[in-house]
Amino acid sequence: MRTKAIAATVLMTVALAGCGARVPGPDTGAASSTPKQTQGSSSSREEQPTQVNTDPQDVPTNIPQPIPNPEPPADPKALAVRAVANTVNSTALQVFNSNMPTRISIYADLTWSKVEGAAQYRVLRNDDGGDKYYLLYNVPATFRGYRDGAVMNLKVDTEYKYLVEALDSSGNVLAKGTDSTKALYPLPVPVPSAPDNNAENTPIAPTFEWNSGGGKPEGYYVEVFSGVYLTPMWRGYRSDPDFGTKITYGTQVEFQPGTSPAIWPPIVLSPAGNYTWTVTAIKTDTGNAATAKAWAKSNSMARRFYCGKKPVVGGN
Repeated sequence: MRTKAIAATVLMTVALAGCGARVPGPDTGAASSTPKQTQGSSSSREEQPTQVNTDPQDVPTNIPQPIPNPEPPADPKALAVRAVANTVNSTALQVFNSNMPTRISIYADLTWSKVEGAAQYRVLRNDDGGDKYYLLYNVPATFRGYRDGAVMNLKVDTEYKYLVEALDSSGNVLAKGTDSTKALYPLPVPVPSAPDNNAENTPIAPTFEWNSGGGKPEGYYVEVFSGVYLTPMWRGYRSDPDFGTKITYGTQVEFQPGTSPAIWPPIVLSPAGNYTWTVTAIKTDTGNAATAKAWAKSNSMARRFYCGKKPVVGGN
């Protein structure tokens, strides 16, 4: 898991159409060009995040990973491929500039099982409804993942079919597998309502309130960070079919279906401290993170609150 970093520059909203990227994506083996979040442990407590997030497209940064997929198929000529579409409406942690625009990113993450003797993996895509697949990228054997749409957005109304082939050093196909996905439409950004931005004398266990912004997500993640270095303090999940909901700091009301029900213990807030919070709306195509083939996420503008008095800047 990772913490969020404030984006120094955020691009204008990206159009909801485009073609696939040509760069390797998430990795399940060696180091990846796209940093992965830490898996929840088998115990009831997750590992605390230690790294700073440098990718504002991926929100929220501390969302738990889905329960792992089944083991690879027994057939040595088969490849277990999983394609998951992501539609992200992101504002990052824009604490210092409330006029920065949101950024919509639409991409598909592919992962697949390891094949012994593979020198590389060939990733192909079909997006026209026909039978022919077109080459996207040759991925080195040290990677077992690819992000399609990392540069130009995918389309939300198109089914993308993927074929992954494991090749030996002579270019022979050792195993192959297919999967498909279709992106969800972007979720509206949720709107925080309490505590007010820059609120003073907030309790050390504040109750956070928000509304959906007009969308119909299946749940929300609320995250609290220190106000200076944006160190993660706590994360909570809440599902609510209505237009608004709330959660109190330190409580774990619900767990997102399909994720390991691990507690992320809160850090006690200081009576004189200042903090940042944000809420992220989540929606999947199946209602379960473990089986979902498409996600939509949108996070609110960050809000700051003070458990004591707001510090006075400047003056004598």
